[in-house]
Amino acid sequence: MEIKTKEVKLNYVYPEKGCLLTQAGDVEIQNRIFTDYAILAVNDDESNWKDITIEEADQIKAEQERMAEEQSKNNE
Repeated sequence: MEIKTKEVKLNYVYPEKGCLLTQAGDVEIQNRIFTDYAILAVNDDESNWKDITIEEADQIKAEQERMAEEQSKNNE
């Protein structure tokens, strides 16, 4: 048996004060996520994330909830 030790470098991205992070690219509204930090994968880049105000995020979350409720009603 062999034990190997590796050091791993993690890159974190944080939004500006009063903001959250969300995907920078075009994402369907129901798939858009919001977070207060992101850990970048090896092949990820900070340009894949952008700041969004908490107020903007709340508006989009409300729309996501509305869309989910509408879809739920349509599936009944």
